[in-house]
Amino acid sequence: MRALFSRLFFSRLLAGIAIANFATLALLNAVRAPVASTPGVYLSFLMLALLLLRRVRPRHCGFELDRLSAGMLVFTMLLLTLPRMSYLFDWVPGNPVLAHSDDPARLLEVLAMTASPSYPLQSPSNPDYLFSYYYCGLYPMAVIKLMLPFLTIKECVALGNIVYHGLLLLSLAEIALLILRDRVKVRLLVFFCTLFGGFDWLASGYPWQAAGHFEWWQTRFHANTQISSFYVALLWTVQHFLAAWCAVLAYAFLFFSRQRPRRWAKPFTTALLLATAAHTSPFAAVTVPAFVLVHQRVVWRRFLHPAVLALLPAFVIPLYLYGGRLSGPILVPSTFRLGLVDDYRLDRLLSLPAFLTLVPLVEMAAIPLVLLAAWRFLSRRQRSYVLIAWAFFALTFLVACRGKNNLSMRGMLLPQFVFYAVFAARAPQIVRRLRRPGRVLAAGALAVVVVLGLCGTLKEFAGRLRCAAALTAWNYTATGRPPPPRLRYPVYEIARRRDVGRIDFAAAVVVGRRNIYDFEKFIQGLSLDSMVEWEKELIRRPLSHEN
Repeated sequence: MRALFSRLFFSRLLAGIAIANFATLALLNAVRAPVASTPGVYLSFLMLALLLLRRVRPRHCGFELDRLSAGMLVFTMLLLTLPRMSYLFDWVPGNPVLAHSDDPARLLEVLAMTASPSYPLQSPSNPDYLFSYYYCGLYPMAVIKLMLPFLTIKECVALGNIVYHGLLLLSLAEIALLILRDRVKVRLLVFFCTLFGGFDWLASGYPWQAAGHFEWWQTRFHANTQISSFYVALLWTVQHFLAAWCAVLAYAFLFFSRQRPRRWAKPFTTALLLATAAHTSPFAAVTVPAFVLVHQRVVWRRFLHPAVLALLPAFVIPLYLYGGRLSGPILVPSTFRLGLVDDYRLDRLLSLPAFLTLVPLVEMAAIPLVLLAAWRFLSRRQRSYVLIAWAFFALTFLVACRGKNNLSMRGMLLPQFVFYAVFAARAPQIVRRLRRPGRVLAAGALAVVVVLGLCGTLKEFAGRLRCAAALTAWNYTATGRPPPPRLRYPVYEIARRRDVGRIDFAAAVVVGRRNIYDFEKFIQGLSLDSMVEWEKELIRRPLSHEN
């Protein structure tokens, strides 16, 4: 394993998959290829990407992962994998299992990628819609379905998540070893990027609730500015985390690898990863340009290369996914406020200090505030990174993405990693400068953060297990209870049928506003204006559509 880590084997494999995602999306859209050609094209690009990545030689990590860090990674993998194991009960006759978390959205997206006749991909139930931002990150799931058609799409989504989760966690270990080169620092970074679930469960108002999804605690302050922990992002929407991680991989390959004698390989690989990040999740990659500006000299010196410039047309091809008309503006004002006074603007102004202190405390264990307090210990580059991360966080107080606000939920993934990485790099040095009482206090504070943050992740995990059980018919038949009607709705045939070509979308019926989030994507001929607000972020109109 040490030899694999020292060569960044898992990071290269993950980067190869990500680059193959982008290249496949660009080529198949450019030539409007039939969907049946996807596996062959994807595997060909994967081989080419891995050959390209062999030309980028990373520096050696120097030592292997210690047992504590390895244990955290294994435990996180279990917490990420077990909730979707409920899908296995689908193989038991008469025991349908429904998708949970954000998998219902993935069902239609992967169906569009496997059942559409050709590119551009469209919503199977509503061909007038291009349907999704997120095709790029879902290619492994689509390829699995096309190559193993006896699996349900739901099972392919689960397998794709397992592949991504394993590679992302192993890549995290490699990057932590590469950039930190110290066991204590690596442990800190691995913990905050895996098992730290934040203090959302304390701020939610239901601290004694054993299981649940506490991400929405800011609604107590009328807010649409929630931020996802890394565990939540990995479990619910792995494509967003992949986009942020592509930017991290680009940084690692650019600054921690050797370039000679192939001077074009490193900037070309880096540019491909950044392009992949942008097309995998525009929300998770929204802060990348700001971080690139910190290294503008490197950009001008290395990226004005013919090989990199030749990539620009490929970068433009899939942009139609982001150019379709929506029924309203993408960005709206954010709404965090304390309700201290009746005047809305004054109340927002008075709420700003609380936002800048309370949210970092709850979501990130006050690490952004600690970095400001320890400013003199940071290098010039680290200060630039922290300022950019803080600036974007402050921006979320003003601006939100309409609906469920992926601008803060997913846009903060990369800034959070910056906060955690800089904190892990400087925390041992800061502690060594403290007097003995200060060291004891710091150790106690870290212990509290570990316990409370781990509780947040375990509560989220328990909530997903409970949800998975509630959506499994076997859970009811084994206890002698009648399954609820929603397990028999025709609309959910997509979740358990393998012959997807025979799905009857016309049979989908909305049974109430509470369930429309899961249903509306399946309803044949539903107008865009009839959809719930947050779904309008996902459903896209073709450019040729006329109002």
